Amino acid sequence: MGVEPRSKRHKDVDKPCDTILQQVSIEEILEEQRLQQQTKQETEKVKMQVLKDRGLSIPKADNLDEY
Repeated sequence: MGVEPRSKRHKDVDKPCDTILQQVSIEEILEEQRLQQQTKQETEKVKMQVLKDRGLSIPKADNLDEY
């Protein structure tokens, strides 16, 4: 069980890239991150409401330090 030769480990580095990259502004990246975070928070909110409706509860992360 030896170390693979360098040529095998890094073969993708020399391979031409088929992916076309698109340059975007930092504002676009930040906006996309904000939207993803908002979606995640909304999903968590719905999940917590469903659990609450079913009589279940999950302690919030900030309360876990007490346990």
